[in-house]
Amino acid sequence: MGFYQDTAYPAPKPIPRVENKRHPPDNAPQTAPLVGLPNRRVSDFMPLVGQPVSRLFIYLVFCWSLVVLMGCTLNSTPQPPTEDISVLLPTRFIIPTYTPIPSITPTFTPRPTSTPSPTPIPTPEPLTELVIIAQALPQGVAIPPQAIWVVQVPQRSMPFSAVTDITQIVNRVTRVDLGCYEPIIEGVLAIREAGSGFLTFADCPPIPQAQQPFRMVNVVIATMYLPQDTQILPNMVALRPYPFHLIPLGALTNLSDVVGKTTRTDILREQPITDVRIAD
Repeated sequence: MGFYQDTAYPAPKPIPRVENKRHPPDNAPQTAPLVGLPNRRVSDFMPLVGQPVSRLFIYLVFCWSLVVLMGCTLNSTPQPPTEDISVLLPTRFIIPTYTPIPSITPTFTPRPTSTPSPTPIPTPEPLTELVIIAQALPQGVAIPPQAIWVVQVPQRSMPFSAVTDITQIVNRVTRVDLGCYEPIIEGVLAIREAGSGFLTFADCPPIPQAQQPFRMVNVVIATMYLPQDTQILPNMVALRPYPFHLIPLGALTNLSDVVGKTTRTDILREQPITDVRIAD
């Protein structure tokens, strides 16, 4: 009696074998799959032969291919290496040529010397004639012809009441003392009523020569009539430019030397203030 007959369970049935299409049964003819085509065999493409291709045939074909490939490789003759690279380059390729870079030598260009601009020449001032005293004359004497000079001065140096007509000066009487180089103005002249002839007086020093443009210096002048013993106030005097070589002898050039001082004699309007006409 068997083992299964002694138990209450029946004997198991054998599992039926199902043929797998991807895996053929063991008794199926063995054929090599076609390379590159899954689930295809060489026999599928040989309907005329009708026989499966054996593994030996495939092996023989593979070996024959190797032999042919080796033969082709052995028949190729290696070319000797060439040194001319131009044969390996395209026909339109231009071989670059080496051009040495020239050495750069720094050059020193000296800076041009600056030419100083020429000093502008001042335009000469227009000059006018002025009559001045050539001999120191006291008060109350007739003016002789040799006691006057005619000089050229800039217009800004001309007194407002200057007398330029010599005929209006000669044989006139002085009302105040006149020093050397002092310009003759209308207030210092008086008409001669009697007498004739002239007194002789010492000549003033020669006038130094000068050329334009003249060196100008300020001279203190009276802006009004100043009687004797008058204390000079700031509004009584002013500055007037005058050629340096024609400054009256003893004329003062600073207002501080005049303001606050007392006059010793009568000083007419536009007369220069000299050191002999004022006192401390």
